[in-house]
Amino acid sequence: MSHVDKNSLPAREDLYSSIDGTTTQSLHVIKAQSQILKERQTAELFRAMPSSLMLSVAGSLLTLLMLYQANDTARGIVWLLFAAGVLLYRVLVYWQHSLHVDPQPDLLINNSSLLSGDSKSTGPDFWIMLALVGNVLAGIQYGLLGTWLYVPDPVYRALFSLIVIMGFVGGALVPYASVRYAHAALAIPACVPPIVYIFFMRDDGNLVAGMIAIFMFGAIIYMAERQYQTIRTRILSELENEQHRRVASDKNITLGESLQKLEHRSEVVKRAQFESRRRVATLAQHMETTLLPVMECDHLGRIIEWNHAAEAAFGYRHSDLAVTTICDLVSTADKNVDWQSFYDSSLNLKKPGSIDVFMRDFDGTRHPVKIYLTPIDIDNRADGKALRAAIIITNSSTVIAQKRAEKHSA
Repeated sequence: MSHVDKNSLPAREDLYSSIDGTTTQSLHVIKAQSQILKERQTAELFRAMPSSLMLSVAGSLLTLLMLYQANDTARGIVWLLFAAGVLLYRVLVYWQHSLHVDPQPDLLINNSSLLSGDSKSTGPDFWIMLALVGNVLAGIQYGLLGTWLYVPDPVYRALFSLIVIMGFVGGALVPYASVRYAHAALAIPACVPPIVYIFFMRDDGNLVAGMIAIFMFGAIIYMAERQYQTIRTRILSELENEQHRRVASDKNITLGESLQKLEHRSEVVKRAQFESRRRVATLAQHMETTLLPVMECDHLGRIIEWNHAAEAAFGYRHSDLAVTTICDLVSTADKNVDWQSFYDSSLNLKKPGSIDVFMRDFDGTRHPVKIYLTPIDIDNRADGKALRAAIIITNSSTVIAQKRAEKHSA
């Protein structure tokens, strides 16, 4: 058997049409929808049963006392024994229901035998049937007061019988209205036989009074049906609200999990940004404070950065290098094919390399140095050429090293 989705509640219109048999949905879905409603209705019925049972006990004892005062003890005892049997049956039904059924059935939970695929006989229909049988027996019990035990003389006894019947039938309207025909199962055997016996069979009958009694009885049945529809609508609203709360709770959980993931991702990004800034600051500080001359050039060889060590070694200030290229610093005698091909190939192949050349300082003096060139591919250019090159200069002559040391010491 296929299972119904337990996370979705049918619309109220679907439930009404399902029960009326006018829906186009599958039979299994119709049964599942009706099952949800019946479980709640059955729970309402049995929640009101303890108070009804206690009032029934009190009414039976008071009726026996009245029969005793009217010197009708023998028939009163027989009636009380029947009432005790009915009471015992209803108590056993209530007790068994409390043992086998959750008193607070939740929306679309495993308590529903149809939804779980388990068609046991202890479903809501089974308990409704047992409750209806108990109500029929209780109706017969009170109907006997207006038929078998009815005595017009004395008057108080006749009035007492009618008051007991109408009081229990009217008082049972609210507690039994949650299940359709539950109140009628009590009211019909309790009222119809006395009406027929008193108004149509005794003393040549009274048609007008009998019709009025039938009309009043019909009004009670009608009000019970109206109350049933009110309770049914309230239960459907409760089910819808529970489903909305469940969906909202699931959405809140999902939203909370997404928020946690977003916070974690944001924290990771912040840490990565902080680490990147820290590394940039560290590298910048290293470049500015290292004793090795370091410069950075673009793909055309123009000098972009020039650290203090390079400034101290070669005598150029950073402002002096605004339009200067690395090729301008290399001695004229070294501006041969080897140097140019080395520079271009390093940027094109994006591979670091080194070369020995002569470089001129600010005074024009040539000094033998070793240049270490490292291409920096910042934007991953499509043409395959690195945009920048980091250059470290070593093997400076003693004069350059002395100038550098003097400037740093100053």
